[in-house]
Amino acid sequence: MRFATSLLTALLVVPVVSAAEPLVIHEWGTFTSLQDEQGRTIGGLNVDEEFLPPFVHDLYPVMIGFNRDVPTTRTFKGISACNPTVTMRLETPVVYVHLPAGQTAATFDLSATFHGGFLSQFYPLAEPSVNGRPLRWQDVTTTTLIQGKQVSQTIRELQVLGPGQNGVTTWQRWQAPVLNAKTTSTLTWRGIRAGGALAAPATDSPIWLAPRAVDAANLAVGDEQERYLFYRGLAHLDAPLVARRSADGQSLRVTPRLGDLDPSTVPQLWLADLRGDGTAAFHTVDVAIHHLRSLDEPAFSDIAATFTANEYSAERLKLLRQELHTALVADGLFADEALALLATWEASYFKAPGQRLFFLVPREWTDRVLPLTTSIPTVVTRSMMGRIEVVSPAQRQALTTIATGPVSTTAWYDRFITEHVGYKDEKSDFIERPGGAKINRRLMTGESGVFASVQFALPPDYQAYLSLGRFRDALLWDAQRRTPDAEQVQFLRTYVVDEKVFAQDWQKAALAAKPTAARNAP
Repeated sequence: MRFATSLLTALLVVPVVSAAEPLVIHEWGTFTSLQDEQGRTIGGLNVDEEFLPPFVHDLYPVMIGFNRDVPTTRTFKGISACNPTVTMRLETPVVYVHLPAGQTAATFDLSATFHGGFLSQFYPLAEPSVNGRPLRWQDVTTTTLIQGKQVSQTIRELQVLGPGQNGVTTWQRWQAPVLNAKTTSTLTWRGIRAGGALAAPATDSPIWLAPRAVDAANLAVGDEQERYLFYRGLAHLDAPLVARRSADGQSLRVTPRLGDLDPSTVPQLWLADLRGDGTAAFHTVDVAIHHLRSLDEPAFSDIAATFTANEYSAERLKLLRQELHTALVADGLFADEALALLATWEASYFKAPGQRLFFLVPREWTDRVLPLTTSIPTVVTRSMMGRIEVVSPAQRQALTTIATGPVSTTAWYDRFITEHVGYKDEKSDFIERPGGAKINRRLMTGESGVFASVQFALPPDYQAYLSLGRFRDALLWDAQRRTPDAEQVQFLRTYVVDEKVFAQDWQKAALAAKPTAARNAP
């Protein structure tokens, strides 16, 4: 039986079970943000590279977009993909329960509250609320006129409890409010049953299966079961650290965001540069060399932000994993839990090209931004990885390539379809290539590397666009907002989005950031 190593941080209510020892709860996850060379936060991070299983619940219409190699237009009702108000991702926190020695079962409630964001996806089913207003799902029957006939269908609608006519409180269809730093979202799992056999839903998703490989109590809420509680979210928050690149691009100066945390509570930093070919280079900064630059600007020693060719290797990438695993275990996770975190984010942490800063988020900051409460005594360990994607010189050069032009047309994509895809059966999960070979449709619609797999030459501007990585649309829109350029506009219109929709998003974001009096002014 495992034993807890961290402090008691639970909200004590009427206990559902009587236990000699408290439950042990372990949680891990990632706070992800994107910063430019001056350390300014860039919005538009509500985009994924990994597909969640279809049984995961969504706070619709809070939308998550997906990166695609193929040109596509992505617009949604609610919060659209690459929304500028989304400046932080709360990625895949999972909560494990470890029963005390000799105890085989427990029942309790658990709540997570996100200050500054939406808790947008979760499993098992929880009771959500946003800005203190409870939400519920309701089956609603609608009637639509199709080809002159009335067609009825039942949809599952998310509703909010609010004032109706004549002041009567009623359930109404919910629409996501504008996300800002004052947004608050809560998920409450009631009657969690810990212990017993596991009958979890079937899936082949690697990011879902990796967290199951942990020795923890099985959990059930209602009819849904899993090894862990899962949730994640979108926020209008800044990272607790700021990474500024020097004018010559040779180093990063990392400082705590003023007033946000004590820098001495960050034990280590890792600046990693990944090429996307299975090799990486990285530098580790230990707390021992931390110092204060001035009374009002505490900072870590400057980190070298460039690497020589011989510093990149598969061995260095393996060592980075090992160092992160060691740090997570030192932070209170069990070894298999730390392995599960790193395995879940294998592609995003260790395969996707880019330059990123890793650090362990101080517990005090996590508890302030994302408090957990439980209905019975618990001993809670929370190990959250901070991840700042820093705009690299290579990414800035790719943006310059797009802005310089000329902008290509989509004729190359028509040629790609003709030569490498062929006939497409909309009812099939497969696409038939010329000659009869078939590939999974997801290769075309969501997974990366499709053009490289057939060695298809891309135009320079689109190749530069793909090289920007996971948050390429956010980088492109940020560049256009800060330095308007005709070629960037043409590229956006050709390949990325309907700029009118996203212009409205930027206007909403700017409006939400203004004081109330200014927002209400004519």
